[in-house]
Amino acid sequence: MTLIDTVVILGSSQGPFEVEIGNSLQLSVQSTGATAFRWQLWDSVLGDWTSLQDNADYSGTGTADLTYTCNVYQRPFPLLRLQLSNGCRNWYGPQMQLSLKQRITLSVGQLTACYGDTVEVPLVISGARELNAVSLSLVFDPGTVQLLDWVNTATQTGSNIWSWNQVGNEIRLAWFSLTSANIPDGNSLGTLRLVVSGTTSLNWDLVTPGYCEFGDEVAETIPAQFVSGYLTVNPLPVVNLAITSPNICSNGGSSSLSTPYDPDYTYEWYFNGQVMPNNTGAQITVSLAGDYQVLVTSSSGCSLWSSVQRLEYYPLPNPVITAAGNTTTCNQPVDLSVYSSQGISLEYWWYLNGAVLSSTPSNQWVATSSGNYSVHAIDFATGCSEWSAPISVTINPLPNPVITAAGNTTTCNQPVDLSVYSSQGSSLEYWWYLNGAALSATPSNQWVATSSGDYRLS
Repeated sequence: MTLIDTVVILGSSQGPFEVEIGNSLQLSVQSTGATAFRWQLWDSVLGDWTSLQDNADYSGTGTADLTYTCNVYQRPFPLLRLQLSNGCRNWYGPQMQLSLKQRITLSVGQLTACYGDTVEVPLVISGARELNAVSLSLVFDPGTVQLLDWVNTATQTGSNIWSWNQVGNEIRLAWFSLTSANIPDGNSLGTLRLVVSGTTSLNWDLVTPGYCEFGDEVAETIPAQFVSGYLTVNPLPVVNLAITSPNICSNGGSSSLSTPYDPDYTYEWYFNGQVMPNNTGAQITVSLAGDYQVLVTSSSGCSLWSSVQRLEYYPLPNPVITAAGNTTTCNQPVDLSVYSSQGISLEYWWYLNGAVLSSTPSNQWVATSSGNYSVHAIDFATGCSEWSAPISVTINPLPNPVITAAGNTTTCNQPVDLSVYSSQGSSLEYWWYLNGAALSATPSNQWVATSSGDYRLS
């Protein structure tokens, strides 16, 4: 018996068989005489061919036309062939080596910041398989962005250093390595650290050749999609700290601090670096010396500190009263004077027992009455005033003794009874004298005159 081949392979799809992730590729073999078809995949682990069944990646596995959908990037690349049969024996079509091409997606994203902020802008990448070269150019509006640093967050590209710089309103990034990088989807290729000063779009330069490209190990360009971003920069609140007076009196003085009011702002006041509870308005009144500052926050969340405003105390007058001599006298006035080592333009007002003594100020006073003398010193240069400590003055009146006789002062060999009385003074002692000579060694308010002459008292 002679068997005759009844399957003739007439032709097949011609390579290269390249397909991007997300796309499909159709393979076919033309033949005559075949009654059954089965596509096969080379299994490098088993070292043999395995028959395919329809699934998410392959359809038409039992026909002469196979559709392959590249859902994920994989290595090694699929190696396929078609098995043909006439029911008696098998024939095999040519081997077809697929080449998978990943499609990289690089996104900047949408960011919101405040004027002057330092922001971190991650470049999120997907589909980065067997990556060997990167060239990027990001364009923004002039005067809106200042590049501080590029932080390589993809450890897979650590085999070589990145180069980066800013030229005008463009940021350029470049990387190359002989060691391929495979970066997990959704990871950051790196992070741009920027100081922002204006709202701007962040666009990739897709016009200039070579400015936005990814390359593989054979220097072929990897298909890529570049998603631009947008940076919204909100203005800072308006802060202008003003003070009614930077100096106050420590004994009751006050000053007001304020910044322009806006209903969209919130205000937080600080004294010597500590928050002041319950002070949330655009103006406060204070009476303690120290450093004041306000933190203003807008409705968009942007905050700005004011400058530090220092409030200081004026030196208070410190009047001190002194007396020229003793403050206790016998019917003699006491000369008082006042001096203050602090103050600029002082006036001194004298008081006796809390009552003002004159209608004009003076730094001297003659005390003619007993009591507590004090001075109210006023510094007209600062508006501050202070009281002195009181000084006590005692002016004792002189005694006014009056001698009276019990009967006539002229007698015939009879003594005359004398007595003395004084309406002024207390704890008095009376010393009797006759014609200027002391009469006894002890005082007494009475005396019996037995000799003629002039009787007097001390």
